[in-house]
Amino acid sequence: MSEHAYSNSDPAVVAQFIAAAEAARAAGLRAIAAAETLGRNKGPAVTPGMWSIADTITGLFPDDPTNPPDGWVYVARHATLRPQRGPAGDSARTWFADNPLVPDARAVIARSGLPYYSRTAGEGMRYRLARPHVFHHDGVLWARYLGPVDGDCTWTPRRLSEFHAALEAAAATASVGEDGHA
Repeated sequence: MSEHAYSNSDPAVVAQFIAAAEAARAAGLRAIAAAETLGRNKGPAVTPGMWSIADTITGLFPDDPTNPPDGWVYVARHATLRPQRGPAGDSARTWFADNPLVPDARAVIARSGLPYYSRTAGEGMRYRLARPHVFHHDGVLWARYLGPVDGDCTWTPRRLSEFHAALEAAAATASVGEDGHA
């Protein structure tokens, strides 16, 4: 597997990434707080989005599957709490509507010329898609893919040693995270 690194120092792109990362983080924290307020659960169960679609809350992880919050039912097949059918589940469906997630920052910067995925070989004729590791440090966005990018990348190609040096520098200043936060 060959890794590939890229960077972008365009202030507009960096600002878009930071704003999108903050929005995604805030939406996630709101959903966690709403789950805590609801009680009798361990938090949201999230399914990662594909092709720039936001991650989706697909249920709540139960504290005790036999004692779900009002309007919720434990679904063993998914090991999560889901809305009850019919009017009894209206409050649970309202909870979902009130707690949407937003696309992650990588989906936003895909519009700036950074492909959303890389492809790596799988078994037989299959391949695996992987999202890049993206962070910002010192006014520059950095991205590392685990394989060749899936599409055209207009960002500046960088050596992996440069990427790792920037990652270490960002970690030393506590300004890095998968979503661009510490």
